[in-house]
Amino acid sequence: MLRNLVSNLRGAKLVAPQTATHLQPRQRFGSVIDLAVFKHIPYNHSIRVLSDLSSDHYPVILEINLNTSLIKNPEQLSTNWSNFKFALNKKPLPTTDLTSNENIELAISELNQNFSEAFVEASKPKFKNVPKILSPEIKSKIHQRNRLRKFWQRTRCPSIYSEFRTLSREIAKDIKSHSQAQWKKHIEALSPEDNTLWRKSSLLRKPFHSIPPLKGALGSTAITPIEKAEVIADSLQEQFEPNHVADREESDQRIHEEVANFLATPHVQEIEPTTPTEVLTYVQRIKPKKSPGLDQISNRMIKNLPLKFLLFITLLINQLFKNNYFPDSWKTAVVIPILKPDKNPELAQNYRPISLLSCLSKVYEFVLLQRLNQHCAAANFIIPQQCGFRPKCSTVHQLLRVTELIHSGFAKHEATGILFLDIAKAFDKIWHDGLLIKQLIRLDFPAPLIKSIHSFLTHRSFRVRVDRILSSPRPIRSGLPQGSLSSPLLFTLYVNDIPQTNSSHLAMFADDTAVISQNKRFSVVISNLQHYISSLELWLNDWKIKVNASKSACLMFTRRSQLPVGLTPVTIFGQPVPWVNVARYLGLFLDAKLTFAYHID
Repeated sequence: MLRNLVSNLRGAKLVAPQTATHLQPRQRFGSVIDLAVFKHIPYNHSIRVLSDLSSDHYPVILEINLNTSLIKNPEQLSTNWSNFKFALNKKPLPTTDLTSNENIELAISELNQNFSEAFVEASKPKFKNVPKILSPEIKSKIHQRNRLRKFWQRTRCPSIYSEFRTLSREIAKDIKSHSQAQWKKHIEALSPEDNTLWRKSSLLRKPFHSIPPLKGALGSTAITPIEKAEVIADSLQEQFEPNHVADREESDQRIHEEVANFLATPHVQEIEPTTPTEVLTYVQRIKPKKSPGLDQISNRMIKNLPLKFLLFITLLINQLFKNNYFPDSWKTAVVIPILKPDKNPELAQNYRPISLLSCLSKVYEFVLLQRLNQHCAAANFIIPQQCGFRPKCSTVHQLLRVTELIHSGFAKHEATGILFLDIAKAFDKIWHDGLLIKQLIRLDFPAPLIKSIHSFLTHRSFRVRVDRILSSPRPIRSGLPQGSLSSPLLFTLYVNDIPQTNSSHLAMFADDTAVISQNKRFSVVISNLQHYISSLELWLNDWKIKVNASKSACLMFTRRSQLPVGLTPVTIFGQPVPWVNVARYLGLFLDAKLTFAYHID
């Protein structure tokens, strides 16, 4: 019946092992009760039965050779880094002429190959599949059990089968007792002095994250790792598209042409070349345990490079500066999906992307970022209201400034109204042409820096990784690369021209923005906030930035005994922003009387 059903399904076939998978005590021959149905699966496969276990229902192993990208796991290897450096030192440097971008890509590919080969030569498996060590008594019983099973399979004698089952249960009990004794011995050997106790504790307490089957398009369900990776990639691809603003086509096209004309214009300036000392400064400060990108070149490898390879990387970076080029091989991010707190795990949009970039690319980025910072510092571009990603400035400084403003209002018997803005997908929706035109070209950044940033931002892609399986590459058409060294500064420049008015104050930490107004009358405070929003809406439209009104919040700070109720709502693009009694800003819960009681509780 099943065979007939499968034969009527187009592209389907029945797969079964050649030997029995189930043996009945009173039957001489077994039967095959484990089957699989394939449909439109073009991959090679193999199926086999494990008959050397004690159960009468044998396990069946079905292996399918999938044509998917698999990330190797270097954490399962133990590496002798002296041997790595020695092996790499014997390898020749890339001999390719670096003047063209194509040759640069070839040289990077050769570098990666040399690093990987030296790593393999200097590494060995960290965890060996050592069989469980059993006592001689248990091994003897297992040998006797296997002899009884084979004898019963030939004779089908009930008494032999009964003896076989009794011995099997006895072996299982002995193995359990043996395992418990071994575990007790292992735990007693742990010590806090050599950190073995804390490492084991951390390992046991580490949460296990598994992605369940996901709901795909048109009611489909993603079950396998590759299907899950593709469904999450579909969701993220929409996220990395620029925001659409109505009636902006002509303006967008004009800006795009202005950027294209600038990029096509030759320039005589050059970026200040780097030195081996500057490269080594970054290499010495990087964290060795950071996860590598798609090329699997880790920070620990870079920290153990021989001098001749560090010198070559210095030459490579200087040539990239001359070409104003960011290599394509460094532009693909590996995305690890992490479930957002208290969200439905079956929906792909509820996973937050964590991007892994090439560690080698960050050496280049560090040097480029120093040039950007030097120009910004010399021109004093960054507005003082912005505390995000600035030296000697942290969330504490911004929170201190905001609370001092509120206290000064209390001292003058003034109410302080604060609008906390929630910018939707702030880093992921940055409009590339907008960034180049308004904050780099119009602010007279050096042309080579602008062209290098353009190369850094464009033609990027990502691949989602689930259980070491990679999705197909997906394009990134907007936003700043997550995990990049340059992204925080570029975002700060993008929002640096945010409107300011005389009737309000701004407090910014990257995309966390608070608009502050003070007056003795609540109505004036609200009017000032609404007046600011009128100018803000024009700016948001011009630069394709969206604000979530429902996730934003307004809070009125006052020392009056009765908190205000029924306040007129502030609106953004016609959407009301709710008034609340407690709001969270930069990790601190602020209440209307600034007692911090809610935060302490």
